[in-house]
Amino acid sequence: MSAEQAEGITVALAEAFVDEIATKQDVRLVQQEVRDLEARMQLLIRDQTIKLGGMLVVAVGAVATLTKFL
Repeated sequence: MSAEQAEGITVALAEAFVDEIATKQDVRLVQQEVRDLEARMQLLIRDQTIKLGGMLVVAVGAVATLTKFL
């Protein structure tokens, strides 16, 4: 293999891998996105817990009211 061929292969491989290699900045961005998603999930869990608690209060109130009238 000649030096020109080796250089051509090297250049072609470097160009092919440029889009495939994650940089430290890419990793930091993904980590930040994961943290943001975790925070949003925690908010959703909190909201669902509040909604479930509200439904439970209404259900217990309805049962208590029905037992008094029946």
